Amino acid sequence: MRRIAMVLGGKFPPDIRVEKEAMVLIDAGFEIYIFAFGKRIVDEYNKIKIYSCERTPFFPKRAVENMRFFAFHYHPKFATFIRAGIEKLKPDAIHIHDIPFFKTAYLAGKLLNTKFVLDLHENYPAALLEYRKGKRGIEWFKYFLGGNYKAWKRYERWCIKRSDGIIVVADESHKRVVDQYRIDPNKIIVVSNTLEKSIFELPFDERYSSEIRNKGKILLLYLGGFGAHRGIDTAIKAVWYIKDRCPSLKLLLIGGVKEYIERINGLIKSLNVSEFVEVIPWQDYRMVRTIIESVDICLVPHNRSEHTDTTIPHKLFQYMAFGKPVVVSDAPPLKKIVEKERCGLVFEGGNYIDLGEKILEIIPKMREFGENGRKAVLENYIFEKTDGKRLVEFYRELLK
Repeated sequence: MRRIAMVLGGKFPPDIRVEKEAMVLIDAGFEIYIFAFGKRIVDEYNKIKIYSCERTPFFPKRAVENMRFFAFHYHPKFATFIRAGIEKLKPDAIHIHDIPFFKTAYLAGKLLNTKFVLDLHENYPAALLEYRKGKRGIEWFKYFLGGNYKAWKRYERWCIKRSDGIIVVADESHKRVVDQYRIDPNKIIVVSNTLEKSIFELPFDERYSSEIRNKGKILLLYLGGFGAHRGIDTAIKAVWYIKDRCPSLKLLLIGGVKEYIERINGLIKSLNVSEFVEVIPWQDYRMVRTIIESVDICLVPHNRSEHTDTTIPHKLFQYMAFGKPVVVSDAPPLKKIVEKERCGLVFEGGNYIDLGEKILEIIPKMREFGENGRKAVLENYIFEKTDGKRLVEFYRELLK
């Protein structure tokens, strides 16, 4: 039986993408081990064996480790932990999720007869530019220490050149890697953020659904992480723009982190739209179905950037799976799917007037677009039938 060691620069679980990939490979007969960097939660999860390297508890020492990691992309403690594990397990491949810990894992295992696979969850150098926006205090300093865009591009090249196989999330990302680094396109496969079939088994909470439905007659939803690049401010301004023409409208923003929530609340107050916009903290993943099925229209208002133009979020497919019409920005991966599947409308990224008009335009077509989206997911975007199958075939070819 072939063994794959996955390296993750954070705690596990949860991580939707990592879990989907691991489970489809296990079902195909591979053994999967995860080396996670962070506090141990469990040792085994859904047949995935987990080895957790806890971060250094003593703050001054941990700060020094972090500064060295930011400077050299190498974490000695985690490397030692990985090396001990892979010497024992002797995996056939080391699958590294995103570039920050690639060098750590590569140097830990390069003397073994193993393959290295780089899983690019996103365009990391471009993503850092977006994540830095609006950061303050210690968070800003952490990103400052992390290096600039050009330095991360050089490091990404270093990682890619040492990979036996590369996984990306969208066709646009495939093209970016080939064009920028002159890589053989046959070394790269697309494993998109499509949905595992078990998503339809999530519970439906009638009580919580009633709470959501009582918030307004026409409910808009943004679900997921908050940040300057996600266009949440555009969505709020769009609601301000159309509120007099659609007074029964309400926008629910569910997710986020404290520092960005404070900025959002400031914008809501300045536009005097508290009656029309509500910010709700993170909810457990098991509530995804309840939340989406309880609203009317779902948004992916991402601003256009090098980052968002080459990635695709899970939320788009989640919205579609539960039969909701979507309004998305014209970031190419979003636009391509929505126009192909006729499951919603596309607006010009960053243009709140255009977004507002598209929201009004979609209201009488909600049922049609929602049904198209659900049908498309069932036919074309179930992970086990499409991207998961491609991942299994990739590993069988790589390790034969």
